[in-house]
Parts: sequence; structure tokens; C-alpha cells
Amino acid sequence: MSYFTVHREDVYKDYKASPLSAAAIFQLVLFAITIGAPIALVAVNPDIWPMYTTVYEQPFVRYQQMVIVHLDLGGGSSLAWSTIPQYNRLMGRTLRSSRLKTKEIDINGDKIPDAFSITLDVPLTAQEQVFGFTFLVFFDFILQKRTFFEMSTVVSLQHSAASAGADYFADGTLRFVQKDSLRPGFSDYINKDPLVNISSADISDYNVASIVRRVATRNASTVLDVSMPIWTTTPVPTQPFHIEANIHFPVQSIWMQTTVLHRLTTAGAAFTFWLLPFWLFCWYLRRMVFSSGALFLVQDSSKYSMKSYFTANSGKE
Repeated sequence: MSYFTVHREDVYKDYKASPLSAAAIFQLVLFAITIGAPIALVAVNPDIWPMYTTVYEQPFVRYQQMVIVHLDLGGGSSLAWSTIPQYNRLMGRTLRSSRLKTKEIDINGDKIPDAFSITLDVPLTAQEQVFGFTFLVFFDFILQKRTFFEMSTVVSLQHSAASAGADYFADGTLRFVQKDSLRPGFSDYINKDPLVNISSADISDYNVASIVRRVATRNASTVLDVSMPIWTTTPVPTQPFHIEANIHFPVQSIWMQTTVLHRLTTAGAAFTFWLLPFWLFCWYLRRMVFSSGALFLVQDSSKYSMKSYFTANSGKE
């Protein structure tokens, strides 16, 4: 009659030793290596405990309904206009009422603006020619996924040329610039203070240099990267000077501090990675040493028990 295997069981053997024996000390050393070595590797490696990380988020950029424009004309004269009534009152004869058009563009329909289009037309007389300008547009810059951060920021468009211009076009990308990392959760510095005091009667408060200095004192700001601005010359007399700009708001890289949970998770993953090879090495070494009989052990199994061992030894004595 032929037979085939229907069940299989492993045979286990217990090797026992006294607490102060060499075998017990050897087992304790292997346990210390198995646990202690991965812990030591995790502790001494600074990359496993990251204090900072980079996250990516598309900011919510909101137009503040506020612009300032200053045109440099031939002969040292100038024109100015703003959506700020107090600024216009301070301009006096240089004030020139202008036409402004703005549009927020949401391409993917997620209610977060992906771009912003702005057009400004400044009327000119037949004798006036524009050789340069400064155009300031104010926004609110908001992050709200990994941290809550809100600040007032300004986009500056500037150009000057030796020949008079008829219009200016720019297509740029708004970039987030940090001097320090942001904290996760609720940020401890929120630069919501306006860059311009719209009720101020001091003309120096609206100066471009003053605004730039205020931006420089902050831990974060924005920069408009424009690759190829277009300055069109040969203006037509009495034709308004035309400024057009498209500003894109892409996903930004945000430098942030990591949370305690993030550090522990990273360290735990690294500990598990190092634990496996040390465990396999110590398991193989323990099996080889104990099976070879290099250390004195008492084998305890169903066929050879501790009771029979001590009975046999006491009979020999």
C-alpha cells in the first residue's frame, strides 16, 4: 500500500541554561545587538529625523482691488494714478484718470485662481510720450492646506527705455520666496499688515522704495518672474499708453518645519528597515552556536525532559 503525506509538524527543541551561564549572556548580547544596533543607527543619522520638509501647494491669490501706476514722460515730467483715493488727492497736477480692467482666471474650476489678467490704459496728449513706468498691483497670498499663512504682497512691473513706448506686455509667474520655514498648523507670523496705509496723507508712504523696504523686512514675499517683456515703440499721438500683464499662480514649494508625528513615523520606518537584517543575522548566529554545542545547554523536549536529565545525573553521582 502506498502512503502520502497528509500532515506535517515541525519538531521544536528547547535549550535551557541558568541565568548566569555563558549561554544566557550570549543570548542577552544577541538581543541587545538586534534591538540596540537599529536604534543606534537611527539615532546618529540626522537624515532620519528631518526637522524640515518641502511641501507643494497652490496658493490662493486674491486681488486687493488696489494698484498704483507712475509714468515717466519726456522732459522730466510724470503722470500718476491709483485706485487709492487718498493717493490721487496727493498727486495734484500729475494725476491722470485711467481705465483699469482685471480678470481672475480659474482654469480647472477648483475655485482657486490659476492666473490673473490686468489691463491699464492711461490717456495721453499729443505732446506726451512715455519712456518708463512703474506699476504696482497688490494681492493677498494665502496658504491653507499644511499651514495657515496669509500675507499682503505686491507685484511690481517696471520698465524704462531710451525710445518712447506705446504699450507694454508681460507674462510672468508669481514665485513664493522664504527667509525662514513655516510652522505646521497655525503659523506664528502672518503678514496681513497692509504694505500701504491707504489713509496716509504722507506721499512718502506710497513711494516704491518705501514699499520695497517694508517687503524686505518680512520673512516671506513674492517675486514675479517675467521671461520676455514686450515694449512696443512708435506711439501714435493721443493714443493711450497701454499696459497688459498676465500673472500665473502655479503650485509653490513651501519650506516647512516637520511635525513630531512626521519625525517619529520616519524614524519608525528606518528602525524597521534596519531591524530585519540584524534580526536575521542574530537568529542565524544563535542557531549555529546553540546547535553546535559550543555552549553548555540543557535540551528539553517531549523525549528528553528536565526531570529525566536531573534524575539521570543524580543517579550517576
